[in-house]
Amino acid sequence: MIGRSQEQEAGQSLITVFSAGEIKFAIRVENLSEIIQFTDITMDSDRKYMLGTVELRGAKVPILDLEKYFGIGAPHKIGSLRSMIILKKSGGDGPGKMGMIVDRIEGVHRDNELTFFSFPEIAQNNDTAVYQGMLLKKEDLILFLDTPRLMERAWASR
Repeated sequence: MIGRSQEQEAGQSLITVFSAGEIKFAIRVENLSEIIQFTDITMDSDRKYMLGTVELRGAKVPILDLEKYFGIGAPHKIGSLRSMIILKKSGGDGPGKMGMIVDRIEGVHRDNELTFFSFPEIAQNNDTAVYQGMLLKKEDLILFLDTPRLMERAWASR
């Protein structure tokens, strides 16, 4: 479990960067419950972007296939999976926790180490609403996800 750090209390947010396919994504650490190694998925989902569920401390947690959701590469083959990020949110529709399949955890950064760019107004639409914007770290362009919105939209898709 990730608690509030001294940096967060001082007003600096922490950002977790990870990759799925060839794309780097980021989420705020406060939306992160934990990172776990891959575990068996029960293929029991009727939802479009969910692979199924995992058993995590007695609770079923739905697992989102991020690559399928964003259409970035082939859907995961179960034998090739490595890590999952367990997301959390409060309120809204859908589950309070959801897992995401990721290829690699790239690191955790303070928000002042990254340059933030909003999506241009012309690019803002219903499909881009799951993004808070873009981040730049050196030469890496990172898509910054709005975790609660992503969880709600992925869960609502059938």
